[in-house]
Amino acid sequence: MWIVLFYIVFEISEICLSPLGLALTTKLAPRRLGGYAMGVWFYATAAANFVAGVIGDYAAVPKGTTPAAEASIYEHGFFVYGLMAIAAGIILLVLAPFLKRLMHNRDDAEAAG
Repeated sequence: MWIVLFYIVFEISEICLSPLGLALTTKLAPRRLGGYAMGVWFYATAAANFVAGVIGDYAAVPKGTTPAAEASIYEHGFFVYGLMAIAAGIILLVLAPFLKRLMHNRDDAEAAG
């Protein structure tokens, strides 16, 4: 049952994030590069799925591993994933003011012209 709940949460988050990301991509891209920016958005999604596969491979436990060693592998993996999530959050917090400024400058340019 937990996997069904995981997929429900995952799909709801995708439904909320995708339109917002696509809208911001088209809003921040220059008009003549709008289609290119959309392609970059979808390429980033593909690259993220590839990275998820690499991370999943990294987390794989070899056959014949003892339960204690298996627990150690999972503990290390989740620790690394947690650090990566914290680093990504910090990077996004640092970039947020710059993105807001870009969005406001874009709004001002559209209002003027």
